[in-house]
Amino acid sequence: MEEIYNLVMSFGAMAGFAALVAVLINVLKTFGVVKDGDASKWSAILNLVGLVGLVVAKIVWPDLSTSGVDAIAGLVAGILVVVLGYVVQIVVSSKTHNALADANIPLLGKSYSREVSDAYNPDDEALAGSK
Repeated sequence: MEEIYNLVMSFGAMAGFAALVAVLINVLKTFGVVKDGDASKWSAILNLVGLVGLVVAKIVWPDLSTSGVDAIAGLVAGILVVVLGYVVQIVVSSKTHNALADANIPLLGKSYSREVSDAYNPDDEALAGSK
C-alpha cells in the first residue's frame, strides 16, 4: 500500500504529464470535442486515466521509471503544442485571407484566382460554340 501511496505522490509531481493533459484538452477544444466550461471535467478524467495507467504500468513493469514517463509526456506535449499551433495558423490565415478578399480590401485581400474565376462565364463559351 505504501508503494501505491508513493506512486500517487510522484504522479502529482509529474509536470510533463500535467502539460500533456493541458495540451490534449486544448487540442480537443480546438476540434470542438471539449465544450467551454468542461475543461475541468476533462482534466479530472484524463488525470484519473493517467494515474490508473501509471499504477497498472508499475504493476506490469516494476522497474518503470516515473521520471522517464514524465519526460516522454512532456516531450509529447511540446510536439503537440507545435503541431496545434501550425494547424491553427494555417486555418486562421486562410480564413483571414478569404474574409479580406471578400471585402475587396486592396493589397490585403488580393486574389488573382478569384478574379479569373469571377471573370469566367461558361455561358460565353456555350454561346460562342453555337454560332
